Amino acid sequence: MRSMDSLELVRRKRAHRYPAPVLALTKFLKQNSRMWPLVADYLRGVCVDSEPETRLRTFDALSCQHFLAKPEYRGQRDRLRRLLDDLYALSSEKTDPRTLFLEYLLYEMGPYGEKLRRAADLQREYQCSVYRWSEDGVRTKAVDSDATFDVLFLCAEAFEGHECKVKIWNYIPMYQDIGQWDEDTIQKLRFMEATHTVVMKTGRTSAVYVTGLDRALLPIQQNLRRNGFTGIQLLGADELEELLA
Repeated sequence: MRSMDSLELVRRKRAHRYPAPVLALTKFLKQNSRMWPLVADYLRGVCVDSEPETRLRTFDALSCQHFLAKPEYRGQRDRLRRLLDDLYALSSEKTDPRTLFLEYLLYEMGPYGEKLRRAADLQREYQCSVYRWSEDGVRTKAVDSDATFDVLFLCAEAFEGHECKVKIWNYIPMYQDIGQWDEDTIQKLRFMEATHTVVMKTGRTSAVYVTGLDRALLPIQQNLRRNGFTGIQLLGADELEELLA
């Protein structure tokens, strides 16, 4: 028999895989973490349908801004520019390739929480949700919803969930009341908070995040609190940099 606190991470589609440009850029950043501030600001600031000339000007400007225009960084810059071009060449019909990259980077480099980072029994999964086992061996969704998290981490003592958005301030209004929010956003945030509550009832610590490439997230966090979403936290580019350190 299983205990009532037995949880499992289940991927929505087992065949889901991330495309090669996403894997290549993630590998590059694991080896060249100095380039992360440039990458974060570039992805946040350059839309997928931007003209190549615009992308090049932005890349060169950000290289100077982040002190990466020096000759000693030329090889890394040239390699990074090609990797970004490959990423932007991916189809954005179903999913923004920048979001795919953010999801996979977090999946590879996370979790963010220290307890989970130390866990010997760590589970990690993407495009998934939490299931629980009953004492008689029946597996059901922890929250009755078709929604999923982009990335999840779980161990016997802790849980961490992420919804990834390139620009959080495009997803969660900075000042508007909930009556003006997109209904899909409201439903996803409620699903995240419901999962957070279920997991805590098993005795685990729990943290659920909307994770993106923004900086200065305090106004959005405050608006979440004002509108009743007290269990959801935000992670931005600065916090993600810690994972690459």
